[in-house]
Amino acid sequence: MNNHGVGAYKSLIIVMFSFFAINIGMNEEFNIYSILGWLGLIAAIILLLAYLRHHKFVRQSTPEDANLKKILDELNIATWALDPYSGSYSFSNSIESITCCKARDLMLNPTLWSKMVHPYDILLLREADKELMAGRKSMLEYRIMLTDGRVRWIQRLGIPVMDQAGKVKRLTGLIIDVSEQKQEEENIKQKAYYDTLTGLANRSMLEYYFAHCQASSRHFAQNLAIVFIDLDSFKAVNDQFGHNTGDILLKMVAARLKNLLRGNDLLSRLGGDEFVVLLTRVSRESLIGVAERIMGTFSEPFEVEGYRLMIGASLGISIYPDDGEDLEILIHNADQAMYQAKNQGKNNYRFYS
Repeated sequence: MNNHGVGAYKSLIIVMFSFFAINIGMNEEFNIYSILGWLGLIAAIILLLAYLRHHKFVRQSTPEDANLKKILDELNIATWALDPYSGSYSFSNSIESITCCKARDLMLNPTLWSKMVHPYDILLLREADKELMAGRKSMLEYRIMLTDGRVRWIQRLGIPVMDQAGKVKRLTGLIIDVSEQKQEEENIKQKAYYDTLTGLANRSMLEYYFAHCQASSRHFAQNLAIVFIDLDSFKAVNDQFGHNTGDILLKMVAARLKNLLRGNDLLSRLGGDEFVVLLTRVSRESLIGVAERIMGTFSEPFEVEGYRLMIGASLGISIYPDDGEDLEILIHNADQAMYQAKNQGKNNYRFYS
């Protein structure tokens, strides 16, 4: 076996270890297995790309080539090559399980591959191709759309193959289906930033979004507002009809409130029957209209498991930066204003100042 074959096998061992480590690490948000797995995978890919780059000069297939192809197929990793001047592609057979298209069809119709790229990722891919044509390696993740409407995430690793004059001759590399990893990332994000019952943002997401909006507010000299919402008579519903009915009611309340808000506002649930709305680009006058619309959404009963339930809401409002520049202070002040509204007869709203 020649030195290049040995290098290829070394890289394949690293790939297999990496996939093993990544699969172990998938059960945890952050651990040593997932770190080693991804670092190993990157190292293996670099070795494999070097191997592929070398073999552009080799015309005859070798046993090492056949074994490499077989293992890549088993790992569902596809190789690709592109002639940037003619636009013609070549793919290994593994591309079929990734795209649900025959490799032959993709090679006979080069536009078929480009049409699969998700519209939102086309510019990203073009920038990566520019890097390759400039003689630099590229690694990016983007989405492709299958013929049945499904969307898959792939990781494309590319390397430019240069001629003797230093000009890019062709592009080559690997394509890996990372859809499962992306879904796992999304699941972790969902648990970290969203309420499991209602699907609304949780406190962590509220803090993150507030920091983003705060920077914009300072730059454009615009106000933000915190609306603290506490449901009236919710405890009575829980006590009389049970927690399952209460949970359904909370989800229905969340749905109604979301329909009232603009796309750049954030509705979050802090826990229990407490909700917080972060509003951007507001004035005191516009906040009065928002508060009245929120209270108005409770004028109609909620149909829950055959019961017609009537509840109300007490609101407290604090304004950034007048009532505080820190989120915790703004929430606390809005909470105090909410209790003032509740003490005045419930289903009411009050400003902190």
